[in-house]
Amino acid sequence: MLRAGIGDIHLSGYVSDTLEEDGLNRRLSIIIRSLKQIGDYCRNHNIKYFELWGDIINDKNIIFSVAQEAFKKFIVEYSDIHFIMISGNHDMSSSGDTQVSAISVFDGYPNVTVVNDIHTDGNRTYLAFSNTIFDNLKKLDPSDILISHFGVNEGMLQSGMSVSTEVTMKDLKKFKLVLLGHYHKPQNINNESTRLYYSGNIAHLNWNDKNEQKRFIVYDDESLEVQSIPLTGFTEYKEYVINNKEEALSVLEEAERSKNNGHYVRVKKMCHDVIDHPSDILIIEKEKEVDITNRGIDFSQNNDTKLRNYLTIKEIDNQVHDEYINVLHDCEII
Repeated sequence: MLRAGIGDIHLSGYVSDTLEEDGLNRRLSIIIRSLKQIGDYCRNHNIKYFELWGDIINDKNIIFSVAQEAFKKFIVEYSDIHFIMISGNHDMSSSGDTQVSAISVFDGYPNVTVVNDIHTDGNRTYLAFSNTIFDNLKKLDPSDILISHFGVNEGMLQSGMSVSTEVTMKDLKKFKLVLLGHYHKPQNINNESTRLYYSGNIAHLNWNDKNEQKRFIVYDDESLEVQSIPLTGFTEYKEYVINNKEEALSVLEEAERSKNNGHYVRVKKMCHDVIDHPSDILIIEKEKEVDITNRGIDFSQNNDTKLRNYLTIKEIDNQVHDEYINVLHDCEII
């Protein structure tokens, strides 16, 4: 049976945005219209199950009524489709022992199943985010498919960096197919035993999403075949690069076309040549590239050392490293 899935919707009020014709602020409007694009695809392809792989809510302890109402209307409008929602880290109201998921409010709808713990259905295992998620992961029985919300060590952030986590691909060898939310960059990671897919987040919400083709996943729970379906027709963040003066004109012309089509556009200039351009497109002078893949961060380091190396990569003055670390300690983040 075919099923559709997406992670990281991040519903919020986005109150600083302009209002769209549907009465919603711009980014919330894009999120709802993207959901409807997936819903329409499901209807047109006789897909009866639409899975949401965590971080349905953006602001943790805050729920914006306008976002909740828009999402509720979407669920009701697509009442012929059954939604399976798992909690992500942004959906949880606290980090203590009494975590409550904000998406529990949707559990009473006849076409919604909310997973706040562990749920097994045939050859599929759903694992919700919690403060014990990695312990729960170790205890799971083998199954064909794992659907959850966490980071793996081999995954990559939108910045191009990877982060050391408690889970590696080897830890997932008891699953043939792993479908995850959490990392916003769409990516596929495979080894000899397991295929892993991060759907990525649902829409271009800021410059972190630049140049990414947003998508949703369609998978067959019997054959384990996976399709990546592009999400199209929405405003995007586009960054172009000028490497030398000879290519400047063509790059700027392409950037101008994108801007005229309603996208957010900027150009990064990697050369020292003077570029004359009549347009008002933002050109960023880039003196040097930092190799963020050579990050010097690994499992053996404590959190303070990892953070210091990250601050060095981001070219933060060494004299203020302690200040950053102290703030994170005060907030109990590290």
